[in-house]
Amino acid sequence: MITVAAVNPSVDRLLRVRRLRPGTIHRPHDQVSVPGGKGLNVARVALALGADVQVVGIAAGANGRWLAGAVERLGLPAQWVWASGETRTCTSVAEDDGDRDLTEFYEPGPPVPAQTWREYAELVHGAARGTSWLAVSGSLPPGAGAPELSDLLAAGAARTAVDVSGAPLATATGAVDLVKLNAAETADLVGDRAGVDERDLPGLCRALRDRWGGETVAVVTGGRQGAVLSVVDRRPVWARVPVTGSYPVGSGDAFLAGLLTARESESSWEDALRLATAAAAANAEVPGAGVLTARRVRELVPLVEMEEVRP
Repeated sequence: MITVAAVNPSVDRLLRVRRLRPGTIHRPHDQVSVPGGKGLNVARVALALGADVQVVGIAAGANGRWLAGAVERLGLPAQWVWASGETRTCTSVAEDDGDRDLTEFYEPGPPVPAQTWREYAELVHGAARGTSWLAVSGSLPPGAGAPELSDLLAAGAARTAVDVSGAPLATATGAVDLVKLNAAETADLVGDRAGVDERDLPGLCRALRDRWGGETVAVVTGGRQGAVLSVVDRRPVWARVPVTGSYPVGSGDAFLAGLLTARESESSWEDALRLATAAAAANAEVPGAGVLTARRVRELVPLVEMEEVRP
Protein backbone atom coordinates (compact mmCIF):
# COMPACT_ATOMS: atom_id res chain seq x y z
CA MET A 1 0.00 0.00 0.00
CA ILE A 2 1.19 3.50 -0.92
CA THR A 3 -0.06 6.33 1.30
CA VAL A 4 0.06 9.79 -0.24
CA ALA A 5 -0.01 12.89 1.94
CA ALA A 6 -1.70 15.51 -0.24
CA VAL A 7 -0.61 18.46 1.87
CA ASN A 8 -1.78 21.27 -0.41
CA PRO A 9 -4.31 19.98 -2.97
CA SER A 10 -5.98 22.13 -5.59
CA VAL A 11 -8.57 22.25 -8.31
CA ASP A 12 -6.35 22.12 -11.41
CA ARG A 13 -7.79 23.81 -14.51
CA LEU A 14 -6.34 23.74 -18.02
CA LEU A 15 -7.75 26.31 -20.46
CA ARG A 16 -7.13 26.20 -24.23
CA VAL A 17 -7.16 29.46 -26.21
CA ARG A 18 -6.27 30.25 -29.81
CA ARG A 19 -3.59 32.67 -28.73
CA LEU A 20 -2.66 34.31 -25.45
CA ARG A 21 -2.68 38.12 -25.64
CA PRO A 22 -2.02 39.94 -22.34
CA GLY A 23 -4.44 42.74 -21.62
CA THR A 24 -7.28 41.30 -23.71
CA ILE A 25 -10.38 39.15 -23.13
CA HIS A 26 -9.95 35.43 -23.77
CA ARG A 27 -12.74 32.93 -24.39
CA PRO A 28 -11.31 29.44 -23.96
CA HIS A 29 -12.72 26.90 -26.40
CA ASP A 30 -11.87 23.96 -24.16
CA GLN A 31 -11.16 23.33 -20.47
CA VAL A 32 -10.29 20.42 -18.22
CA SER A 33 -10.66 20.42 -14.44
CA VAL A 34 -9.17 17.67 -12.27
CA PRO A 35 -8.48 17.20 -8.56
CA GLY A 36 -4.85 18.21 -8.38
CA GLY A 37 -1.86 19.42 -6.51
CA LYS A 38 1.20 17.17 -6.49
CA GLY A 39 -0.11 14.67 -3.98
CA LEU A 40 -3.40 13.96 -5.76
CA ASN A 41 -1.60 13.77 -9.11
CA VAL A 42 0.75 11.13 -7.69
CA ALA A 43 -2.11 9.14 -6.21
CA ARG A 44 -4.27 9.31 -9.36
CA VAL A 45 -1.45 8.09 -11.62
CA ALA A 46 -0.43 5.34 -9.18
CA LEU A 47 -4.06 4.16 -9.16
CA ALA A 48 -4.15 4.17 -12.97
CA LEU A 49 -0.97 2.09 -13.04
CA GLY A 50 -2.52 -0.52 -10.76
CA ALA A 51 -1.02 0.39 -7.39
CA ASP A 52 -2.81 -0.07 -4.09
CA VAL A 53 -2.93 3.58 -2.96
CA GLN A 54 -4.72 5.83 -0.49
CA VAL A 55 -4.74 9.60 0.09
CA VAL A 56 -4.80 11.77 3.18
CA GLY A 57 -5.54 15.39 2.30
CA ILE A 58 -6.56 18.81 3.57
CA ALA A 59 -9.68 20.34 2.01
CA ALA A 60 -11.60 23.57 2.50
CA GLY A 61 -14.77 25.25 1.28
CA ALA A 62 -16.74 24.63 -1.91
CA ASN A 63 -13.62 23.78 -3.88
CA GLY A 64 -12.73 21.24 -1.22
CA ARG A 65 -16.15 19.60 -1.47
CA TRP A 66 -15.79 19.39 -5.26
CA LEU A 67 -12.31 17.93 -4.80
CA ALA A 68 -13.46 15.27 -2.34
CA GLY A 69 -16.34 14.28 -4.61
CA ALA A 70 -14.10 14.05 -7.68
CA VAL A 71 -11.60 11.88 -5.79
CA GLU A 72 -14.40 9.59 -4.62
CA ARG A 73 -15.67 9.23 -8.20
CA LEU A 74 -12.19 8.12 -9.25
CA GLY A 75 -12.42 5.25 -6.80
CA LEU A 76 -9.43 6.57 -4.89
CA PRO A 77 -9.64 5.88 -1.13
CA ALA A 78 -9.21 9.18 0.73
CA GLN A 79 -9.43 10.69 4.19
CA TRP A 80 -9.77 14.44 4.67
CA VAL A 81 -9.17 17.01 7.35
CA TRP A 82 -11.38 20.03 6.79
CA ALA A 83 -9.90 23.50 7.19
CA SER A 84 -11.39 26.98 7.06
CA GLY A 85 -11.08 29.07 3.92
CA GLU A 86 -11.07 27.70 0.37
CA THR A 87 -9.03 25.02 -1.40
CA ARG A 88 -6.89 26.73 -4.01
CA THR A 89 -7.33 26.72 -7.79
CA CYS A 90 -4.33 26.38 -10.09
CA THR A 91 -4.83 27.41 -13.71
CA SER A 92 -2.75 26.61 -16.79
CA VAL A 93 -3.34 28.21 -20.20
CA ALA A 94 -2.33 26.44 -23.43
CA GLU A 95 -2.23 28.12 -26.84
CA ASP A 96 -3.27 26.53 -30.13
CA ASP A 97 -0.92 28.85 -32.03
CA GLY A 98 2.82 28.73 -31.52
CA ASP A 99 5.00 26.45 -29.44
CA ARG A 100 5.32 28.47 -26.24
CA ASP A 101 5.24 26.76 -22.87
CA LEU A 102 2.11 26.76 -20.76
CA THR A 103 1.27 29.93 -18.85
CA GLU A 104 0.53 28.94 -15.27
CA PHE A 105 -1.14 30.60 -12.28
CA TYR A 106 -0.71 28.83 -8.93
CA GLU A 107 -2.67 30.14 -5.96
CA PRO A 108 -1.43 29.60 -2.41
CA GLY A 109 -3.40 27.22 -0.30
CA PRO A 110 -5.51 28.31 2.68
CA PRO A 111 -3.56 28.85 5.91
CA VAL A 112 -3.55 25.80 8.16
CA PRO A 113 -3.81 26.59 11.90
CA ALA A 114 -1.72 24.55 14.32
CA GLN A 115 -4.70 22.57 15.62
CA THR A 116 -5.80 21.62 12.10
CA TRP A 117 -2.29 20.50 11.25
CA ARG A 118 -2.16 18.33 14.39
CA GLU A 119 -5.38 16.64 13.31
CA TYR A 120 -3.96 16.14 9.83
CA ALA A 121 -0.64 14.73 11.08
CA GLU A 122 -2.47 12.27 13.33
CA LEU A 123 -4.56 11.13 10.36
CA VAL A 124 -1.44 10.65 8.22
CA HIS A 125 0.30 8.71 11.00
CA GLY A 126 -2.68 6.41 11.37
CA ALA A 127 -3.04 5.80 7.64
CA ALA A 128 0.68 5.33 6.93
CA ARG A 129 1.48 3.03 9.82
CA GLY A 130 2.42 -0.34 8.40
CA THR A 131 2.18 0.69 4.73
CA SER A 132 5.12 0.18 2.39
CA TRP A 133 5.50 3.80 1.20
CA LEU A 134 4.50 7.24 2.42
CA ALA A 135 4.79 9.89 -0.28
CA VAL A 136 4.83 13.50 0.94
CA SER A 137 4.36 15.52 -2.19
CA GLY A 138 3.66 19.18 -2.94
CA SER A 139 4.25 22.63 -1.56
CA LEU A 140 3.31 23.05 2.07
CA PRO A 141 0.33 25.32 2.81
CA PRO A 142 0.79 28.64 4.62
CA GLY A 143 1.40 28.02 8.30
CA ALA A 144 3.33 24.78 7.78
CA GLY A 145 7.12 24.52 7.62
CA ALA A 146 10.05 22.27 8.49
CA PRO A 147 8.65 21.08 11.88
CA GLU A 148 5.38 20.05 10.27
CA LEU A 149 7.18 18.28 7.42
CA SER A 150 9.43 16.50 9.92
CA ASP A 151 6.33 15.33 11.78
CA LEU A 152 4.96 13.73 8.61
CA LEU A 153 8.28 12.03 7.85
CA ALA A 154 7.99 10.23 11.19
CA ALA A 155 4.61 8.72 10.32
CA GLY A 156 5.75 5.10 10.53
CA ALA A 157 5.62 3.84 6.92
CA ALA A 158 8.29 1.35 5.88
CA ARG A 159 9.76 3.84 3.41
CA THR A 160 9.28 7.55 2.78
CA ALA A 161 9.40 9.44 -0.53
CA VAL A 162 9.58 13.24 -0.60
CA ASP A 163 8.88 15.74 -3.37
CA VAL A 164 8.65 19.01 -1.44
CA SER A 165 10.42 22.16 -2.55
CA GLY A 166 11.71 25.18 -0.71
CA ALA A 167 12.95 25.98 2.76
CA PRO A 168 10.97 23.30 4.67
CA LEU A 169 12.83 20.50 2.92
CA ALA A 170 16.20 22.15 3.49
CA THR A 171 15.86 22.06 7.27
CA ALA A 172 13.44 19.16 7.88
CA THR A 173 14.56 16.13 9.85
CA GLY A 174 13.51 12.51 9.60
CA ALA A 175 14.23 9.46 7.51
CA VAL A 176 13.97 9.95 3.74
CA ASP A 177 14.38 6.86 1.56
CA LEU A 178 13.69 8.62 -1.76
CA VAL A 179 13.93 12.31 -2.63
CA LYS A 180 12.69 13.47 -6.04
CA LEU A 181 12.95 17.08 -7.15
CA ASN A 182 13.04 18.84 -10.49
CA ALA A 183 16.21 20.53 -11.68
CA ALA A 184 15.23 24.05 -10.63
CA GLU A 185 14.19 22.93 -7.14
CA THR A 186 17.41 20.95 -6.73
CA ALA A 187 19.53 23.88 -7.88
CA ASP A 188 17.82 26.08 -5.27
CA LEU A 189 18.48 23.50 -2.57
CA VAL A 190 22.05 22.41 -3.32
CA GLY A 191 23.22 24.16 -6.47
CA ASP A 192 25.16 27.09 -5.06
CA ARG A 193 26.97 24.95 -2.53
CA ALA A 194 27.71 22.15 -5.01
CA GLY A 195 28.74 24.46 -7.85
CA VAL A 196 26.18 23.07 -10.33
CA ASP A 197 23.21 24.64 -12.09
CA GLU A 198 19.88 23.31 -13.32
CA ARG A 199 21.28 22.33 -16.74
CA ASP A 200 23.55 19.72 -15.14
CA LEU A 201 21.21 16.88 -14.17
CA PRO A 202 23.95 14.38 -13.21
CA GLY A 203 25.75 16.96 -11.07
CA LEU A 204 22.54 17.98 -9.38
CA CYS A 205 21.59 14.38 -8.71
CA ARG A 206 24.95 13.60 -7.14
CA ALA A 207 24.72 16.72 -4.98
CA LEU A 208 21.18 15.86 -3.92
CA ARG A 209 22.16 12.33 -2.88
CA ASP A 210 25.20 13.66 -1.03
CA ARG A 211 22.92 16.11 0.77
CA TRP A 212 21.17 13.19 2.50
CA GLY A 213 23.83 10.50 2.30
CA GLY A 214 23.25 7.04 3.72
CA GLU A 215 20.95 4.85 1.64
CA THR A 216 18.76 7.69 0.35
CA VAL A 217 17.94 7.39 -3.36
CA ALA A 218 17.95 10.69 -5.26
CA VAL A 219 16.19 11.56 -8.51
CA VAL A 220 16.34 14.82 -10.44
CA THR A 221 13.90 15.37 -13.30
CA GLY A 222 14.58 17.80 -16.12
CA GLY A 223 11.53 17.83 -18.38
CA ARG A 224 12.56 16.94 -21.93
CA GLN A 225 16.10 16.26 -20.68
CA GLY A 226 14.76 13.20 -18.89
CA ALA A 227 15.74 12.19 -15.37
CA VAL A 228 18.81 11.01 -13.47
CA LEU A 229 18.59 8.49 -10.63
CA SER A 230 21.36 7.88 -8.10
CA VAL A 231 21.52 4.87 -5.78
CA VAL A 232 24.33 4.43 -3.26
CA ASP A 233 27.35 2.46 -4.53
CA ARG A 234 26.13 2.54 -8.15
CA ARG A 235 26.73 4.87 -11.04
CA PRO A 236 23.83 7.28 -11.67
CA VAL A 237 21.51 6.33 -14.54
CA TRP A 238 20.11 8.85 -17.03
CA ALA A 239 16.74 8.01 -18.64
CA ARG A 240 15.13 9.76 -21.62
CA VAL A 241 12.28 9.03 -23.97
CA PRO A 242 12.14 10.49 -27.53
CA VAL A 243 8.51 11.56 -27.16
CA THR A 244 7.29 15.04 -26.30
CA GLY A 245 3.86 16.32 -25.37
CA SER A 246 2.23 19.72 -25.00
CA TYR A 247 0.91 19.32 -21.44
CA PRO A 248 3.88 18.87 -19.06
CA VAL A 249 2.07 19.96 -15.88
CA GLY A 250 1.98 16.96 -13.58
CA SER A 251 4.65 14.97 -15.41
CA GLY A 252 6.97 15.07 -12.39
CA ASP A 253 4.13 13.71 -10.28
CA ALA A 254 3.44 10.97 -12.84
CA PHE A 255 7.15 10.14 -12.69
CA LEU A 256 7.07 9.72 -8.92
CA ALA A 257 3.90 7.62 -9.17
CA GLY A 258 5.56 5.32 -11.70
CA LEU A 259 8.66 4.99 -9.55
CA LEU A 260 6.70 4.09 -6.41
CA THR A 261 4.32 1.75 -8.26
CA ALA A 262 7.24 -0.22 -9.68
CA ARG A 263 9.08 -0.38 -6.36
CA GLU A 264 5.87 -1.42 -4.63
CA SER A 265 5.84 -4.48 -6.88
CA GLU A 266 9.53 -5.10 -6.07
CA SER A 267 10.87 -4.07 -9.48
CA SER A 268 14.53 -3.04 -9.72
CA TRP A 269 15.43 0.63 -9.57
CA GLU A 270 16.32 0.48 -13.28
CA ASP A 271 12.92 -0.94 -14.24
CA ALA A 272 11.24 1.57 -11.93
CA LEU A 273 13.10 4.36 -13.70
CA ARG A 274 11.84 3.10 -17.07
CA LEU A 275 8.23 3.01 -15.91
CA ALA A 276 8.53 6.43 -14.28
CA THR A 277 10.01 8.02 -17.41
CA ALA A 278 7.29 6.49 -19.58
CA ALA A 279 4.58 7.72 -17.18
CA ALA A 280 5.96 11.27 -17.28
CA ALA A 281 5.91 11.24 -21.08
CA ALA A 282 2.39 9.80 -21.21
CA ASN A 283 1.14 12.51 -18.86
CA ALA A 284 2.50 15.24 -21.14
CA GLU A 285 0.49 13.92 -24.09
CA VAL A 286 -2.92 14.43 -22.46
CA PRO A 287 -4.66 17.61 -21.21
CA GLY A 288 -5.01 17.64 -17.44
CA ALA A 289 -2.31 17.06 -14.85
CA GLY A 290 -1.86 13.46 -13.77
CA VAL A 291 -4.13 12.09 -16.51
CA LEU A 292 -2.93 9.08 -18.49
CA THR A 293 -3.69 5.46 -19.34
CA ALA A 294 -1.68 2.45 -18.24
CA ARG A 295 -1.83 1.17 -21.83
CA ARG A 296 -0.03 4.22 -23.17
CA VAL A 297 2.59 3.99 -20.43
CA ARG A 298 3.26 0.36 -21.38
CA GLU A 299 3.64 1.41 -25.04
CA LEU A 300 6.26 3.99 -24.09
CA VAL A 301 8.33 1.80 -21.75
CA PRO A 302 10.29 0.09 -24.59
CA LEU A 303 11.17 3.54 -26.02
CA VAL A 304 12.94 4.72 -22.85
CA GLU A 305 16.66 5.16 -23.42
CA MET A 306 18.94 4.63 -20.42
CA GLU A 307 22.66 5.07 -19.89
CA GLU A 308 25.06 5.09 -16.99
CA VAL A 309 26.52 8.47 -16.14
CA ARG A 310 30.31 8.36 -16.27
CA PRO A 311 32.35 10.23 -13.65
